[in-house]
Amino acid sequence: AFLGSGFKALDLLASLRNSVSCGACGGDSSSLRLPGLGAEKAGKLLAACVAETSLLSAVYWVLCAYSLLGAKLEEPLVGQITDLLRDCRKAGGGFSPHPSHEPSLLSTLSAIQIAILLGRVELLGDAQSLKETWRYVLSLQLDDGSFRARE
Repeated sequence: AFLGSGFKALDLLASLRNSVSCGACGGDSSSLRLPGLGAEKAGKLLAACVAETSLLSAVYWVLCAYSLLGAKLEEPLVGQITDLLRDCRKAGGGFSPHPSHEPSLLSTLSAIQIAILLGRVELLGDAQSLKETWRYVLSLQLDDGSFRARE
């Protein structure tokens, strides 16, 4: 129920985003003055802008909790997660935390972990797609062996 309500909230926030550019989320929602957008909608829009940057990670942690509890996800929810993973895959093999963002190392790791937790590694693509993801991760490695978060 928790994860399902989260996807419903995403749909609602997407409709808010379509009415106003998320670039307007520069500060606290009480000072956000946008034509035709009340304080409540402005607050939700600000929350959406902040939450998008960690969406795949949040889905991963919720799936971990479900797994630890031995709970099984309902098929419609698995379908929504599957669609989200496909929408977050970017050219070059990386995954973004939300379809409207750029790929990052953390969201790529989260996508891989989600696919494994669901037992649906095919969501990561065919052999060529997996090689692209591998190359994407390696492209983020620095000379000292550490990794940067994104290009």
